[in-house]
Amino acid sequence: MATPTDSVPDRDPAGQSLGSPGSARHARFSQALAVRAHLPLSWPAFFARHGDVLPVQAAAIPVILGGGDVLVCAPTAGGKTEAVAAPLLERALTQKWAPLAIAMVSPTRALVNDLYRRLQGPLAALGATLGRRTSDHRERVADKPPLLLLTTPESIDSLLVRHPQALVGLRALVLDEIHCLHGGPRGDQLAVLVARLRKLTAEHAPHGTPALQVVALSATLADPVAVAQRYLHDGQVLRVPGQRAIHATLGRFGAAETFAPLLADSAVAQNARKVLVFVNRRQDVEAIAVALRGRLPFGENVFAHHGSLRKAERERTEQAFLDAGRAVCVATTTLELGIDIGDIDLIALADPPADVQSFLQRIGRGNRRRRDGCRVLLGWRSEGLLELQRFLLQSAQRGELHGDLVPFRPSILVQQALSLLYQNPQRFVTVRALRARLPGWLAAAHADADLQALLDQAAATGWLHAVFGQARYGVTDASERLFERGELHGNLASEPAGVEVVDDATGAVLGQVGGGTLVQPGDKLTFGGRTHKVAQAGAGRVRVQLGAKGQALPIFAPRGRPVVAGAQARAFADYLGLAPTEAPVLPLSGGACLFHFRGSLVGEVLAAFASHTLGAGQVRAGGYSLVYTGCDAVWRPPTLGELQAILAHQAARLWSVLQPGPFANAVPAALVERWLAEALDLPALVKDLATLTACDAGARAQVLAGLVGR
Repeated sequence: MATPTDSVPDRDPAGQSLGSPGSARHARFSQALAVRAHLPLSWPAFFARHGDVLPVQAAAIPVILGGGDVLVCAPTAGGKTEAVAAPLLERALTQKWAPLAIAMVSPTRALVNDLYRRLQGPLAALGATLGRRTSDHRERVADKPPLLLLTTPESIDSLLVRHPQALVGLRALVLDEIHCLHGGPRGDQLAVLVARLRKLTAEHAPHGTPALQVVALSATLADPVAVAQRYLHDGQVLRVPGQRAIHATLGRFGAAETFAPLLADSAVAQNARKVLVFVNRRQDVEAIAVALRGRLPFGENVFAHHGSLRKAERERTEQAFLDAGRAVCVATTTLELGIDIGDIDLIALADPPADVQSFLQRIGRGNRRRRDGCRVLLGWRSEGLLELQRFLLQSAQRGELHGDLVPFRPSILVQQALSLLYQNPQRFVTVRALRARLPGWLAAAHADADLQALLDQAAATGWLHAVFGQARYGVTDASERLFERGELHGNLASEPAGVEVVDDATGAVLGQVGGGTLVQPGDKLTFGGRTHKVAQAGAGRVRVQLGAKGQALPIFAPRGRPVVAGAQARAFADYLGLAPTEAPVLPLSGGACLFHFRGSLVGEVLAAFASHTLGAGQVRAGGYSLVYTGCDAVWRPPTLGELQAILAHQAARLWSVLQPGPFANAVPAALVERWLAEALDLPALVKDLATLTACDAGARAQVLAGLVGR
């Protein structure tokens, strides 16, 4: 029960006046007292230092204490971790939950490590044990379970397979940063893992024990209700408003050499001591970092952070950037999530990110301690990208995320069938066992015949072995190798093997560059934000020495292009003033570009249609446009039959756009086509494309020219 206003003291614990009853400060302190009454054990560990609670904590703590499933949506840096950890630990301690009672699943190992650092102190103060289990920290939780375990989806999968008995007493499951998983293959996997954990805990719970509580946390979601339906059971959505103000300036980004002084001048003008720069490509990380090195106000405190750097190098960078008094770090998506790198004074987006969610995630890393909003520098290389930055900014300010709901990928069912097979001590899986461990909404979408066909195809591709006719499926040499290497539990395709970059002085591996990199001794190689001289170059390995001047950019392994959602592409067209029926055509040297604004998946469909049905020359698909080379833009609306034929003949290429994962070849073609038809909503797409008419780019030509190929 909330504390009455007349029982609130006149001053806070620090002796500061709370103002008159009814004032915002007085109301907030009253709210804190009410929350404190609910948390007699955990309040001192989590909140006594400030004697206050943030809005998300005041709203979420009573709900979580109630024991039901809930999705908490609140702005970045709003205190969501404490909002869920404090009430769950309060319940665990007062009700004497036995370890392992609480599991918190985060999208990345780095986030697990960050949460571990943040929660160590409060849990130690409570006398509660904290553990983590990832591919980097293989704690033996089966032998010595902690009260609260921090982990990733892949490690939860591994625990279910190798030590399911360690999870039978689980009482609460926290899905942290769910927006980073939802809509992707790891989010699909997590949805099944939640269902498997519910079944496992229900089968072993003493009579009268409440069902597993699932709490999901998110900063940005396009459709919170759909997310709650996918991961929760009769869960409620708790939205906490409070999007911070965004103070943005725009600057032209022509090349690294021109962006570096712009960034440095902005940092000086805004007295920004710590600056975080986001770019979309790893080579741009290297180029900008080298161009910034030695430049005021950062001097030599210039850091680079991307996925081709070895984990130890990234962690060293994170710690050095955290410790530095004045510094700049240039990164790709690897620093989008909430790793603790200190308070950032200025965020720079050298290029527009893929979507509004990523835009919010990136700018949310800055000014976490400021009440007046975050400061952002938005770079642009062309008029088109300038408008895209402005569109993303406007959408972020309005809270419009423009996301598509991607149907569940059937390839994840193959991975989960393999996971169930190895969870079974008898080493076999059946259609019945697979169905029994799917969420209700997913089981309803797949008949037994679908699951049977899927397991048959997995057997045909070598992942399973049919036993006793087709009733049971067992292990194969291929699946056994995956299990032994621990690769059974992931649903992301691995990057191609590259060339190791080794520090010649220490022998430490710094990371890797693309497998096609050809360098000779004496050549320059920029890596990790510094330019090195190549000392030795051999098969699969390059030894480098620090100290070279200038830069020579490394070649990184090719990566898939960011996926543009159809909803975002159409919203951007509307922002540009284009009617839904307009498809502007821009003449190019040697070809043309047609702007469809229908998203990446539809773009691939239209490219295949133009190439194989209309007889066009080479066509390159993008989320906003199609680039035709060797011919003029060719356009007429496709019929339903033509689109169905495209899906039948181009299924593998088309669904690769939406990351089907490493088990894609084990899905029957008919199931892939059905999935694509659902993802595209073919009848609606046919009607939509029938209204699309090619037209002259007109006054928008300059803006559209900057979007060619996107």
